[in-house]
Amino acid sequence: MRIIDIFIDKNVNSFQIDEDLQLKGTSKNLHEVMMKSEKLKSFDDVVKELFLSDTFSNEKYYISIKNKIKDVFKEKNTSLDQVIVSNDLDKDTAYSFSIGLDYVKCDNCFVYVRIANFKILNTRNVIYDNVMDDYEDSFEIFELSSNIGKFIIDFNITKHNVYATDEFAKLLSIPVRQDKTYLLTRHADKFQGDNVLIREHGFFRRTDMLISGELEELTDEWFFNGKWLKVDVKVLKRFPNGLAEYIGGVIYDISELRQQEEFMYTHKIYEFAIQSGQIGVFFYDVDKYGPGYFDANDIYANLLGLERQENGYFDSKDFEKSLLGIESEIQDKGHVKDKMNELLSGEIEGTDNHVLKVKNLKSNKEYYMLSSSRIEERYENGEPRKIGGIIIDITERILNEKHQIEFANKDELTGLSNNRKLHKDMQKRKPGIGLFFDLDNFKKFNDTYGHSAGDQVLYEFSQALREASLPFNNVYVYRLYGDEFFVFAEGYASNFPPQFEQILYSLLEQRMKQYDYNLPLKASMGYAEFKTSTDIDDFIKEADYEMYKIKLHKRNK
Repeated sequence: MRIIDIFIDKNVNSFQIDEDLQLKGTSKNLHEVMMKSEKLKSFDDVVKELFLSDTFSNEKYYISIKNKIKDVFKEKNTSLDQVIVSNDLDKDTAYSFSIGLDYVKCDNCFVYVRIANFKILNTRNVIYDNVMDDYEDSFEIFELSSNIGKFIIDFNITKHNVYATDEFAKLLSIPVRQDKTYLLTRHADKFQGDNVLIREHGFFRRTDMLISGELEELTDEWFFNGKWLKVDVKVLKRFPNGLAEYIGGVIYDISELRQQEEFMYTHKIYEFAIQSGQIGVFFYDVDKYGPGYFDANDIYANLLGLERQENGYFDSKDFEKSLLGIESEIQDKGHVKDKMNELLSGEIEGTDNHVLKVKNLKSNKEYYMLSSSRIEERYENGEPRKIGGIIIDITERILNEKHQIEFANKDELTGLSNNRKLHKDMQKRKPGIGLFFDLDNFKKFNDTYGHSAGDQVLYEFSQALREASLPFNNVYVYRLYGDEFFVFAEGYASNFPPQFEQILYSLLEQRMKQYDYNLPLKASMGYAEFKTSTDIDDFIKEADYEMYKIKLHKRNK
């Protein structure tokens, strides 16, 4: 176990130090670690390990703590401090602890050093916690409820990283994370992993409006694990250019309120639909129409191209004929036929905002419909007696969203698929090999020739990657972040990377001849093998790590 682990794990750790700063004794837990270590033989060794290591360094405090001990010997007094020590290697982290120094007078005088409540802090998290402590003054819900989750998004970091309280995770029924960070990304309502919260595009579009200043606050309602949650979000601070720097929000359970409003809402929407004639309405009444038949208004019948039967009603089988399979990126709630069977059998109470893809049985044109339904009345045995519902034509909206999904999967500068598309594609890829590229000295290139030239270099490198992939089958190219790129070669092994790299640099050399840059354009490459059982994130990280070793080797030459 490392010294840092001992300090974090144990509440109090202590030393006895003589006037020459020599170690005369330690607490039991420290003694055991130091006895097993070859490099931890003195108090100075321990202090260096804490404050002058390759992961945490603050030379000023390393000198300061020894000077304080000398002062205690000189003044023969006691000192007690609560300390936060910053990390010069990582400005976002710090140590927090209390340190007590007691002069003990005896034949061989010594200073008793106690270090307690040792913690590693993320300084940004301290800021976030302070901001969220003031939410009671910003959100009225605190006057009505106590079970409220708080969160904050810092656009200095990324708009997809959510810092949140434990109540936030508990309300969403996801594991509470010690680092209190959760990933917010674009898709349908579901979770992946223990820190990923995925939301649909509408929420992100309105978030973008918050960022730009078109909105100052927004409200959304999320349905998870059988309960309704309401989210209130506000801009907390803006950059000088008007864009949002921080947005904060609260989340709370509104399931009971929704249940109270549900009945009135359903009947109001039916009444509105009939009066306005803009919404298709359907209704099952087993006693009146018989099993397998239903009634509907003309809007509904015309949208699906249905004809009334001899009994004056519509046949459920014709409705089933009109149904088409829907794209997974639009909806993953299960097949409509299955949901309809569950509704007719009484297994579920209804469906909310279910997207249908249908073919008009007369024109053969395809449409997208938004459908909601409810069981209005049951028999004594629980089986449905009356079921009502509505449909709305949302074809134009869905086609726009499909275009947005396609756009969301592309990197704007290079035209390559992006990191989001890589993770999605890897879920269906067969074994192969992944190549992680990172441009060498890209920052120096940017600083020397400017960001426009930097963008041009990124574009040329991306096109060289694309051209290098053309001679091969099943080779896919992605831009991750900044100057990081990824190539996945499905079905290839470790002999592929050097072959691909040779072709790439030949193409790149030809492309860069048109520019008058004195700095050569090169990249470091690492690769990792992918198997169907491999975790996608671990696979990408492994390739990244191999790339980093290559880059480090170049720097040390």
